[in-house]
Amino acid sequence: TLPLYIFLFVKWLYFKISYLFHENTGQIKAFLHGDFADYLKTFYSYEKSAGKIYMPTLFLIGRTISAFFGSISIYLIFSLAKRLFNSSVGILSALFFALTIGLIQSSHFFTVDNILIFFMLLTLIEGADIFKKGDFKYYIFAGLFLGLALSVKLTSLILFLPILVAHLLKN
Repeated sequence: TLPLYIFLFVKWLYFKISYLFHENTGQIKAFLHGDFADYLKTFYSYEKSAGKIYMPTLFLIGRTISAFFGSISIYLIFSLAKRLFNSSVGILSALFFALTIGLIQSSHFFTVDNILIFFMLLTLIEGADIFKKGDFKYYIFAGLFLGLALSVKLTSLILFLPILVAHLLKN
């Protein structure tokens, strides 16, 4: 459900900003004036203006969200590898991660995998901090990020094991 809420918030923000700049397309008018049937008709259709055909807003917003989370995940994979090993391993990990075709494809089709990877990496970073430092605040953050990952997909429940192992092996 979290990706849906993120999508709806970004869509609302996009339409509000577009309305401020007087880009009164059929989608924005239908969205702001509450005509849901007209909104659905325009939402899945292509916008035509001045001889140009624009991508439906659904795909534009979805791809942007997915690409945003995927791009930030490149830094997170670097940070995780740097914490566990060193900077060289972090750079190499980030390079391999950035060149992964599947992640680029999931951004293109707006699947929730990039959002899931983002929250899984945050959870694992906090697990590494639990292992290295053991402060209580890292448990709180690990639980928060694990909960957000679970709100994306239930398959992230497996992250409970690395957190448990980090707790058992902490210094």
